[in-house]
Amino acid sequence: MYSLKIYLFGKFRIEVEERLLPGFESSKAQELFWLLLCRRDRPQSRESLAELLWRDSSPSQSKKYLRHAMWQMQQAINEGFKKRCNPLIQADHDYITLNSRECFWLDVASYETAFSSCAKITGRDMTAEQAEALLNAVELYRGDLLEGCYQDWCLCERERLKNMYLNMLNKLLSYSEEHNDIEGGILIGDRILSVDNMSELAHRKMMKFYYLAGDRTSALRQYARCRQALEDELGVRPSKSTIELYEQICNDRLQSKPLSIQPSIQPSIQPSGRQQSLRQDSSDPLLEILSRLQQLRGILTDLQQTVHEEIESVEDALRALL
Repeated sequence: MYSLKIYLFGKFRIEVEERLLPGFESSKAQELFWLLLCRRDRPQSRESLAELLWRDSSPSQSKKYLRHAMWQMQQAINEGFKKRCNPLIQADHDYITLNSRECFWLDVASYETAFSSCAKITGRDMTAEQAEALLNAVELYRGDLLEGCYQDWCLCERERLKNMYLNMLNKLLSYSEEHNDIEGGILIGDRILSVDNMSELAHRKMMKFYYLAGDRTSALRQYARCRQALEDELGVRPSKSTIELYEQICNDRLQSKPLSIQPSIQPSIQPSGRQQSLRQDSSDPLLEILSRLQQLRGILTDLQQTVHEEIESVEDALRALL
């Protein structure tokens, strides 16, 4: 169990034995520390660090600034960490390395490890244990990387980690769909849309989840939100798949497979009033009966349509013969 924990998602903070440590007095020393944390997997050349952090200065001046920032960073580490990670920084004439493997826990490191462990697994193929591990990873994403930092290197890293976040959420959404976890799917879908409101896939699956939960009105409202978001941001209409799903819901023709007994995944976020109501309904045994009846209704509707089409085909054939 690490006594030292460093958080880069959201507002930067350091905790030692659950006690919050003060930040760095020097903004450049702090930025250097952030950069080393984000690139902890490989040594960083002094030349590249100096150029990245002081690009408007001459090479000789930027290296001087780097040496001073290194000293300030080391002083802050020694004061705040009380040599819990000795030596935390390893440096020679050409390279600087962060000794991160045994010294402290880092939220971004745990997050990336979880992402890598499921990188080659689809959401539909995940086990309950893998889904739970992925859910724990997305819980670490408490906000964009290093909120308040707008340096180019940070913006690139922030976008990379946000894409990971959406990738993991989409896998969890597929897992929920595969196992008919309606409540978990709605909560995961809301998370995706809070970051990427133009995700048509998330809108579409939310429509399906609401309908299968017996909330046809919310399913149709979800389509309206999807259509409005695409129009406002991109000036396009929803795709053919989304429109077809909307029409199926309008006509009560959406089918679902039988409910699974796989465990539900539940993000630890506060649901809205509408979601809270759905959570209470989802625990009611009547919801399962409703879902099965909706499934039967869909089957009967399709069967009726098929019979009608077959009758028309036979009638057309008879008319041709006569």
